[in-house]
Amino acid sequence: MPDATKDLGLAKGSTILEFEPGLGGASRAIARETGATVKAYALGCALAARAGEVATQTSHAAALTFETLDPSAPAFGEAAFDHALAVHGLTDAPSLEPLLTAVHGALKPKGKLIVAQIVGDSATAKDAAHVAIGASRAAPASLVTADALKDALTKAGFAVASTQSSKAALRARLAQTWAHLAERLRRDEVDARYGAMILAECTHWVRIDALLAQGTLDYFVIAAERG
Repeated sequence: MPDATKDLGLAKGSTILEFEPGLGGASRAIARETGATVKAYALGCALAARAGEVATQTSHAAALTFETLDPSAPAFGEAAFDHALAVHGLTDAPSLEPLLTAVHGALKPKGKLIVAQIVGDSATAKDAAHVAIGASRAAPASLVTADALKDALTKAGFAVASTQSSKAALRARLAQTWAHLAERLRRDEVDARYGAMILAECTHWVRIDALLAQGTLDYFVIAAERG
C-alpha cells in the first residue's frame, strides 16, 4: 500500500477514488490491507481490463472496480468518496484542472487527495521526460513542475497540506518491483498475453529511474484536502 495513504485512517467501509491505477497493484493492496472499497479509473482500456482481470483472482475482488475514463469529460459523481489517490496518474492527463476539479467534487467534505507524481523544473527535464515516456507509451506525455501542480490543486479548490520529495523511496520500490518481476519471469509466471504491455511499462520506468538518479527529475508526494 502506498506510504502516503497510511495516515488516511482507511478501514472497512472507506471509499477510495483512484486515478490511473496501472495494473492495479496499489488498489489491491489498499483493499487487502484496510478493507476499503476502491473504484479506479484508467485512461487506457487495456490496462483497466488487465487490472480488473487480476482483481477477480483475489479474495477482495468485491471491493475493487476498474473503469475507463473519458479525459475530455471526467466525471466521478458528487461527494461519493472519502479520499482519492493519484500515483503517477497525472503524467498522461491531457489537462490537469478539469480532472482535479472533478476529483474535488467527488470527495466528501474534508476528503483528502494524495498525489504522487514525477516532476521536473527545467526545459531539460521536460525534454528528457518526453523522450523517456513518449518512447514507451502511445499517448503524448506531459511533465509538470511541483509548483504548477500545487497551483492546479489550489485552483480546483483544494488546500495543499503537505509537499514532500520522495525520490529515494520511489527508486527503492522500483528496484523491489523489478526483482519481483525478474523472479516471476524466471518461473514463467507472467501471462504471455500481457508480456508486451508489461515490457513497455518496465521500459518506461527504467528510463525514468535513470533520470531520477541523474537529478533531472524528482518525485513529490502532495497531500491536499477538499475545503
